[in-house]
Amino acid sequence: MEDLVVCQLCREPIWNFLCVDCISKNVEKWLPKVFSQQFTKFHQEIKSHFQTTADNYEPCLDCSSLSESPICPHCYTHEVYHWLSAKNPKIAENFQKLFFFYPFEGSEHIKSETDPIGETQNKKTIRGFCDSCSEYSESLEQSQEGWYCESCRE
Repeated sequence: MEDLVVCQLCREPIWNFLCVDCISKNVEKWLPKVFSQQFTKFHQEIKSHFQTTADNYEPCLDCSSLSESPICPHCYTHEVYHWLSAKNPKIAENFQKLFFFYPFEGSEHIKSETDPIGETQNKKTIRGFCDSCSEYSESLEQSQEGWYCESCRE
């Protein structure tokens, strides 16, 4: 069996390894300059807390270096998100949209009754907005031109 690199935060295998230095360079490019110095300190602090054993190394897919701080991209960006939330919640919200691996906040509470797009292909009726009148309907039916509510089909 192949040895797996394990994230030092979540203890899950890291399948597509990007080192924290490469991720931080991209975050720093995105961050407003006013946060650059603070972010550099934050990044160094994160790196200093996580050291690993010689058998828990993997070359980064971006820079090919071996990292002594194996933290998965999700966990690292999650930490950045929480750091940003304390500094500026609006920037943290924008960060979450751009550096999205999974929802950072409340993901266990997100419930959606919306079907995946692929499921609508074989359905006769779906819920949504009519392509003609733009009104919400519980029973849209598809025609060659789009999805239509009962009123617009008549």
